[in-house]
Amino acid sequence: MTFDRPAYLEMMGEVEAGHVSTIIVKDHSRLGRNRLVVGILLEETFAQHHVRYIAINDGVDTINGIDDSIAVRDLFNE
Repeated sequence: MTFDRPAYLEMMGEVEAGHVSTIIVKDHSRLGRNRLVVGILLEETFAQHHVRYIAINDGVDTINGIDDSIAVRDLFNE
């Protein structure tokens, strides 16, 4: 539920260093459950660093863009 997780922080360090091109998670809620932070990650941080984000079980793939259903999922996850 927090973004202060060692593996998450390590991953984001790699993203910011430009070492990550794709992030794949089982389902969208695994990225995080704070819809505001997740929204910033998807719409700003990942886009700025050219990171493709895929949530397998939810059918999310940012290569296809971000649609309104992601915001609804984030609301339920929170």
